[in-house]
Amino acid sequence: MSENVEILQGLLRGEWGFQGAIVSDFEGIYSCDAPVKAGVDIEMPGPPLHRGAHLVEAVKDGRIAESQIDELARHVIELAAKVGMDDGTKPEAISQDHQTSHLMRTIAMEGIVLLKRTKTMSFPYCRRKSSG
Repeated sequence: MSENVEILQGLLRGEWGFQGAIVSDFEGIYSCDAPVKAGVDIEMPGPPLHRGAHLVEAVKDGRIAESQIDELARHVIELAAKVGMDDGTKPEAISQDHQTSHLMRTIAMEGIVLLKRTKTMSFPYCRRKSSG
């Protein structure tokens, strides 16, 4: 999925108009160039394995345009602003007390949704359009 331009750019950004940050699944990126070109803004978990020095080299070699990096960075900066992390606050400084940490962990656990794909599930937007 992290390299699928048709779904990430065509469907998610184009058809659905999603303007937010696209975050990879944990260890869901397997290369440097293709996920950037597909529009994956953040490689998880950090520190990134396929960005950093690899990304610098890809820009120097001309495999990735600097404008693509600017676009990814814009999405990350906008995300930071939306969640209030653009004020220099470090995540670990948000809450050190046990009660608040427990509440945050409980909310996160109860908010997780796990989907299991079965033969009866239908995702028509993921099917290729027929040429006929």
